[in-house]
Amino acid sequence: NAEAMVKELHLCRGDPVLLGLPERAAAQVSLEMLNEGDWSPERPDLALSALEGAKVEEGKVTVIVHNVGSRDAPACKAALYGAEKMIAEAEVPAIGARPRSTGPRR
Repeated sequence: NAEAMVKELHLCRGDPVLLGLPERAAAQVSLEMLNEGDWSPERPDLALSALEGAKVEEGKVTVIVHNVGSRDAPACKAALYGAEKMIAEAEVPAIGARPRSTGPRR
């Protein structure tokens, strides 16, 4: 059993979070917003799924990106960092806003 390490970071929107992950070891990362600051629900919100996780095959990392926000997300770039160095960068296409339920359907 590995002991959980908790570290509080003070981040602004767009700040990178650098993770030193051990090679060939499972890791779980959880992020929690302690102070909403200038956050608004009326924006795109790109997220990675904990259930779908990352897959590494033939030296390539694959993740599934979702937009859980209320506005469409424009195309952008995503980067993977290790030891404070960018390992890879990829283009992320535009992703539409995730539909929200506003009440019971009839």
